[in-house]
Amino acid sequence: MTKILLFILFSTILSHTVFAQRIEYVAAANYNQFYSGDLTIGGSNGNTNSHEKQIYRGGFGYACSVGIDDIKFGKVPFKFTLLYDHYSGGISYYYTGLGNSNIYDFNTRKDLLGVGIYPLNLTWFDKLRFSLGTEFNFLIHAQQSGTQSIGAYSGGMNNMYITTNTNIDNHTKGINNVFYAGINLSLRYECKLSEEWRIAPQAMMYLPMNYEFKDSYSPTISFRPYLGIAVIKNLKVK
Repeated sequence: MTKILLFILFSTILSHTVFAQRIEYVAAANYNQFYSGDLTIGGSNGNTNSHEKQIYRGGFGYACSVGIDDIKFGKVPFKFTLLYDHYSGGISYYYTGLGNSNIYDFNTRKDLLGVGIYPLNLTWFDKLRFSLGTEFNFLIHAQQSGTQSIGAYSGGMNNMYITTNTNIDNHTKGINNVFYAGINLSLRYECKLSEEWRIAPQAMMYLPMNYEFKDSYSPTISFRPYLGIAVIKNLKVK
């Protein structure tokens, strides 16, 4: 199903390339920071639940994209992008209840492939450009390493407290969500090299709309700022 959706989205974007005014190539570095999606959990992102605590670690990564710009739907200029994103981070989670516990600590690296749709594109002085849109990303590869310890009473006459220790690695199933959606903002300053080519330093911010990990793990969201360089080619030079 994921491959079918990607094929449909990519085909739609490529079919509109002939109507685009510009094409752009972007390379950027990112810094991922995980945050809690549940403010009732104790730790750096919440302090109301004394039984739970989590600590997040950030990490650097990189991204690249190809975009087609100034595609008119009616009078509204749209921008579409095909993108690859690599980012990293870590989480330490502690839960200790009256009869059970769950403690895990792991680092993760993710590779995403996705599309961006930008319906809002504003330009000032033919140089400063702001874009606001939505990204739809699919997980194509993930690496993780760490440990997990789950404890609970066995029940019965002995009622012993049993702790199970396991390693979290690349073969561990059921950790990452496969689909991610978010809002992306970008701001660039375009420098004209010729009538056909421009180069632009660019800053971006990804704001998440869903969780990074599956329900069996602490609700976690990812904020990612980017700094990069865009190379823009005018396809229809006057």
